[in-house]
Amino acid sequence: MAQASLLSPARVVVAYYGATVVFLLLDFLLGVNIRLAFLDQWPLWRALYYAFCLTCFGLMYWRPRWQAVIGVTESLLTMSLLIINMALRVVIVSDEMIESGREPVSAAEIVNFMIASGIVYLGYLQHAGVVAAAAKSSTFNKLR
Repeated sequence: MAQASLLSPARVVVAYYGATVVFLLLDFLLGVNIRLAFLDQWPLWRALYYAFCLTCFGLMYWRPRWQAVIGVTESLLTMSLLIINMALRVVIVSDEMIESGREPVSAAEIVNFMIASGIVYLGYLQHAGVVAAAAKSSTFNKLR
């Protein structure tokens, strides 16, 4: 089997989940939350979601064939929660937001959205490669 390039979708997705520890340390030690910005107000849920991301990382090593599915699933969950969270704050403006002049969507949330959507795309590319390889295999052709 050929060695995957350093920037292949599979390696980038695994590295992203491996970097969860870095995101966690940035978040809880330095207060820089760009990985789970939609959970900024709920530290316990954020900690649980970080544990979920680390579990995803472990599953990727335990079952490498699941990498694309895990990456797409977790990132779609993150994107969905981000969209819901941002939409609620844009649609339902609170008195606190008006009084403080705080923007309904933060820069950290936009960065988080961009990261998650990039991982979804890379997971899709990885999954598309797996499907294409299966389509070329004799096993797949025998099933048709």
